[in-house]
Amino acid sequence: MLLKTISIYNFKRIIKLIFSLLILVFIIIYLINQQDKLILISKTNHNILFKIIVCGLLSSLAIAIGFRNSMILFNVPLKIKEWIGLSLTNTMYSYIIPFQGSMLLRAKYLKSKYKFEYSKYAALSGGSLIIGFWVAGISALILLLTSYLNTGLYNKPLILMVGSLLVLTLIMSLILWYIPENRLKTGWKELDNIIAQIITGVKVFKTNTKQLIVISITYLFSFLLLGLRLYFSFQSVDISVGLTDILIIQMLAVFSMVLAITPGNLVVREGIIGLLSNTIGIPIEISFLAATIDRAIGMAIIFLFGTIYHFILMRELNDDLTEK
Repeated sequence: MLLKTISIYNFKRIIKLIFSLLILVFIIIYLINQQDKLILISKTNHNILFKIIVCGLLSSLAIAIGFRNSMILFNVPLKIKEWIGLSLTNTMYSYIIPFQGSMLLRAKYLKSKYKFEYSKYAALSGGSLIIGFWVAGISALILLLTSYLNTGLYNKPLILMVGSLLVLTLIMSLILWYIPENRLKTGWKELDNIIAQIITGVKVFKTNTKQLIVISITYLFSFLLLGLRLYFSFQSVDISVGLTDILIIQMLAVFSMVLAITPGNLVVREGIIGLLSNTIGIPIEISFLAATIDRAIGMAIIFLFGTIYHFILMRELNDDLTEK
């Protein structure tokens, strides 16, 4: 019996080691294929580069704090290395696995370490997404109003877009937060149970106003810092553009998360930024270049720290398995 237990333990360790090596190989291959973006970083003004890096680091920290507080709502107090590491590695894996597949890996860790059910993780993701959309949408609306009061001009396409996205967010919120668990029926009992669990879990976000406010504030800081990073990226290509306009574009770019059909939402986010920038008079090709610089530096940060935390978290799981 003891030998069997040891064999199972060794087998799991080997699987985790193979997985870690595969991730490392994928990272190396991915970075080799992204040399053009890495070259852009080397050509960026060092002063501006420093500002972009600082904004990127702080925005990642803000997102991680939001994740930490979301887990507290579900009574899962993560260690510092876990809430920072899981946030960073989730973003890193998203560059390797398309269609938000990276979230499955984070869900697997939480399931293995804390017995956190996948349905609860789906609820966590759904609730976080809605909060992020509300923060981004309302912030974009306030920024548009601020811009109008300062300049007397209004951008009709952006106003219509913000209004439409807020309406869609409202519909999503009503479905997940207010419809009774037993109202959505598919005819399949198991699927109905999963949907009911997800809806129940999402409603957890409404039960703790204090944590909800904290999560919203961390998301707001994260989006503003990402907007600053994008603003400095535009400066790096010698484009003079208003900070308010860039912050509005960043808030709208947040909604591109639902279009994560490519690894890391590559090209999709840059394309959206290019199209939105065109509404304020910036040529698409120039804004696409600025967005690419923004992406390249963000990737460098994520892959550096994401790789480090990947091995830290794998060791954490191994240590936990040893104790059990």
